[in-house]
This record gives sequence, structure tokens and C-alpha cells, in this order.
Amino acid sequence: MKRFPAFSLVEIAIGLFIVGLLLAGVMKGTKLMDSAKIQTCISQILNIHHDFQKWLDERDPSAINIREFPLTEKPKIGGKFMIEDQGGKYLVSISNNGGQGFLSPQQAKEIRHYFPESTIDGCDLSGASSTCKIAVPLG
Repeated sequence: MKRFPAFSLVEIAIGLFIVGLLLAGVMKGTKLMDSAKIQTCISQILNIHHDFQKWLDERDPSAINIREFPLTEKPKIGGKFMIEDQGGKYLVSISNNGGQGFLSPQQAKEIRHYFPESTIDGCDLSGASSTCKIAVPLG
């Protein structure tokens, strides 16, 4: 009887085990990267808060125009930062520009966990929304 070269069941099992380990590592790495983006975004919000307070202190309160505030940073999670004036209460918001950014409802919830006084607007928390915005009070 002629034997054909082939892999044994043990060799195939070892190969599948290694592939499984690699896939698990990639999945964990993706979660770590997403977490790092959120932490960077939180740091950016804190930096904007500090810079905005310093900018406000240097100006006459009656002549403040928030459009003059130099906001050049882009959120690491996508979208864009905006400073809003809601009757003398200032907010920094992150919006995904109607689906052009990457602010997901999950990311908004994670940022809100760090800033409990923030508000989330326009997010379908099931993840089906194309617009999502979180606003964090400055002050």
C-alpha cells in the first residue's frame, strides 16, 4: 500500500491553535488601540479646557468672541472639536459631522464616564446613528 504525504491530526491541531492565538492577539490589540484613542481624546479635552480658561482670563469678559479661540487640534477619535456658547456657559463638543468622523455611541459613553456632567446628543445608543455629539462643560 502506497502512503501519501499529509499532515497528521496533531499537526493540524497545533496549526489551528497558533492561528487562534494570533487572532486573539489581533482582537485584543484593536481594543487597546481604541482605548488609547479615547484616553488621548480625554487628554485633548483637558488641554482645551486649560487653554480655554487661560484664554478667557486674558480677555475682557464683555468682549469675548469664542470664534477667536484658536482651536487647531483634531480629536484622535475622528470628527472635530467645537467650542459652543450656551448663554455664558461654554462647552467643548466633539461631533462626527454626520457620519464623516468616527465618534461612535460607545466612544461617547466612555468619554461621558470620565466627564459625568457632559451630554450626549443625536446618538442612537444601539450604534445605528450616523450623527453623534458629546458636549463637555468648560469650567
